[in-house]
Amino acid sequence: LWLGIRRRFMPLPGEAGSAEPPPPADRYEQAVTSADDAADGLFADAERATRYAEFRVRESQMQNGIALARAREATAVSERDDLDRRWAALLAAHSLPPLKITESAQWLARREAFLQQFDTSRAKQQEARLCRTLAQDIRSRITGIHGVMNLPAPAAAERLSETLVRARGIAKRHAEQRTQRQLKATHRANADAALKHADAATSASGTQLDDWKRQWAQAMGTIRLAADASEEEATARLQQLSELAQAHGALDRSRNEQRNARIQIDDYQSRLVRAWQRVRDERLPADERSADVLAGELYRELIFTRARQEKKNTLSQQIDDDRQAVAEARQAADEAARIIDKLLAQADCQTIESLELIEQQSAQRTALAATVRETEARLVKSTALSLAEVLKQAEGQDPDAVAEALDRNSQENEQNAADVQQRHAAYLTARQTFDRMDGSAAAADAQQQTAQHAARISELGADYAASRIASAVLAQVIDTYQKRNQGPLIDQASKRFAAITAGRYTSVVVDYDEDKQILKATRADGERLSMEQLSTGRRDQLFLALRLAAIEGHLDNGEPLPVIVDDITIHFDDQAAAATFQVLADLSRRTQVLFLTHHEHLLDVAKASIAGTYRSHRLSS
Repeated sequence: LWLGIRRRFMPLPGEAGSAEPPPPADRYEQAVTSADDAADGLFADAERATRYAEFRVRESQMQNGIALARAREATAVSERDDLDRRWAALLAAHSLPPLKITESAQWLARREAFLQQFDTSRAKQQEARLCRTLAQDIRSRITGIHGVMNLPAPAAAERLSETLVRARGIAKRHAEQRTQRQLKATHRANADAALKHADAATSASGTQLDDWKRQWAQAMGTIRLAADASEEEATARLQQLSELAQAHGALDRSRNEQRNARIQIDDYQSRLVRAWQRVRDERLPADERSADVLAGELYRELIFTRARQEKKNTLSQQIDDDRQAVAEARQAADEAARIIDKLLAQADCQTIESLELIEQQSAQRTALAATVRETEARLVKSTALSLAEVLKQAEGQDPDAVAEALDRNSQENEQNAADVQQRHAAYLTARQTFDRMDGSAAAADAQQQTAQHAARISELGADYAASRIASAVLAQVIDTYQKRNQGPLIDQASKRFAAITAGRYTSVVVDYDEDKQILKATRADGERLSMEQLSTGRRDQLFLALRLAAIEGHLDNGEPLPVIVDDITIHFDDQAAAATFQVLADLSRRTQVLFLTHHEHLLDVAKASIAGTYRSHRLSS
């Protein structure tokens, strides 16, 4: 269906266009709806499996966290015991009393404080010696500086602090004098530079003034003024020239407008003459009517002609619509005839009456299938077993032998019921005799109820046996039906899943969890894993294989539709992505496949795996 639409409306270069008419919209909508329903069901299953898997992963993570905490606790206990052994060995090696680590902390703190005080005392002594040496050096240097400056040397009894104060005062005065000399030198240099700059500016200003006077004289000569005219005279003369230029421009525009109007009038009159000649097939009348009146008559005739043309177009469109409706009706009739012929060919019959008979048989088959499903549910409910266990119990059973066994059991049950009734009657007789001897009917009533319960149990046991056997027979029928109908889908999905996983998983199987059917993935070593045991990427690969198998099943039985996938390899590694591209390339031989992604590196993966079998298109943002 999709290929027919594409070939008709979007043919590829070099491809012949389709001669067949496009399919009706209801067929396309029906095909798209069925594909959407199948995809929605698969996505719902995938979401449920994903949520369950996340719960299981969280449970596994919590269990791993508990195990890790216990391992850390055991490691800490082991390290503590090892530390105690090492501490005891150290105490024994140093002939110390058996102290605990916490008790020795105080002794170690006092020892550390004593060592710190000892180190501090030694550091202070060393610092005092350095200070005395430094003071002697400073005193000798100050004495030398005083000698150079012709100042009295410090007295031997003078304290070092007094000597330093006097030396700082001398150094401060010397620094102030040096700073003043530097400032005066800077001021003098700045003054010299300013004087040079002023002389240069005066010379440049004189040159610019002479140049400006020369330009002013030239400008005044241009507007017919004296060279020494003032600024007001020049402004008034420029205003007069501007007004004169504006008046001249207005005159030129008026002349141009007059010429254009004359040209338009002449063109209008010539066009009116030509139009009158074409419409009336005569010369323009030379009467008192103006050109506007004659043009109005032509315009009214134009409106009338346009109205008639619109009516003609409307009638032509109605005729074309009627023809199109007739053609569509014929096309629909031909399409219905082709569909009937196709149905006749598929049903291998010749007439519509026989096709109706086949439809009735198909309806009967559907009703029988519903009956089978109802019986299956009833068997699961009545036996209190899963369908798999019922199938296992009925495996290898012959339906004819089962039917014969049912007949025999029925006969035996009838015989047993008759025997029970006879024995019950005998029991009642004996009980009546006993009651007459005892004089009370309570025991007889209890005995009668017991016998009734026993008879009821016998009847229910017979029904139970019949139900179990019937369940086994129906389970065998259901298994045959599943192998015939569900088998192709699972087989195709197994092939695709094995291809995508590079052989790590060999198949997909249907298993049972109590009375529910579930999917499991079979590994290469034969182990079966449920959905919650698979990783997110593996689950995506399995669901992709199921969807591809369903699509191929639809292609086998219906019109091909385009397959559109959006970033299905987001949880795949490059190897799985390459295998997925190969599977999609195989599918593209039967229908069009559109793969959407925003991952640039997938182009390299596709080029390495299926080069030459695809076309890449970059969509703008």
